[in-house]
Amino acid sequence: MSGLSLTHTCEVRHDPVLRAAFYALTQKVFHFSLERWHDAGFWTHDYVCHSLLDGNSMVANASTTRMALHIEGRTLPATQVGTVATLPEARNRGLARRLMQEIVSEHGREPMFLFANDSVVDFYPQFGFRRGPLETMPVFDVEPRAQRKADADDAGEYWVRAAPTDQRVVRQVEANIVRSRRFGISSPSIAMFHLLSRFSDGVFLSPDGVFVLVGRRTGDRLDVIGLFASEAPDPERLLSRLSLPGVRQLRFHFEPDGLGLASKRADHRLDDSHLFVNDAFPTLSGPWIFPTLAYT
Repeated sequence: MSGLSLTHTCEVRHDPVLRAAFYALTQKVFHFSLERWHDAGFWTHDYVCHSLLDGNSMVANASTTRMALHIEGRTLPATQVGTVATLPEARNRGLARRLMQEIVSEHGREPMFLFANDSVVDFYPQFGFRRGPLETMPVFDVEPRAQRKADADDAGEYWVRAAPTDQRVVRQVEANIVRSRRFGISSPSIAMFHLLSRFSDGVFLSPDGVFVLVGRRTGDRLDVIGLFASEAPDPERLLSRLSLPGVRQLRFHFEPDGLGLASKRADHRLDDSHLFVNDAFPTLSGPWIFPTLAYT
């Protein structure tokens, strides 16, 4: 790959040849593919690939996701940058720099953010990004319910395990009104990506179909990764549902202030990555956490 003949495209979503090249790139660099997400119908116009191709091979990509940012009672349009990838044999040629410059030129007047691992923390400040505030996780200590006939693992009578593609789940994720006034992000498409992949075994419906819980149980701790509902939850009723037999602690991977609950905080760092924000990103007051299901 000594001499590259590059073409640029943002039309990956609707082109099967380009999608296949994109899947091959992400599989080689990140060891995952977005093919199932696309085929299930959740890749929307909000997720755009900015890609460079050498013939039919995609050599570099940086994607943008349009999201609604809820902060301090306001809702703002925002853009998250993710899936920044270059084939190993095409690195050190300025390809990622070219794509980032294009993205910042297009979206830089509004809030932008991204997550970076330790190896690239010096790269993004070149494009006007700076380290974001440190996150802390909301933690609740609860009195566990007595063990009844429910299976304490999948929460039996409290929650029913569901497939991510169950239309009852999809409807609740898309209509969700459980959001924080302090800090939250709405992106049903990205939430469904996570439900289809890393959290596919942790999706539950309440028996009445009002709530969708994305959670994982570890000993006496329940990690509440996400919570979706199409109607306003009653905090006491919801807390009762989350206080499963044997559970003494709830750890929320999003801000739960919209549930009317108070919490203590614990240090948190999402997937050992660092948040970077641009100058248009609003200043955050007080403790906060980035929703795990909005991460790209």
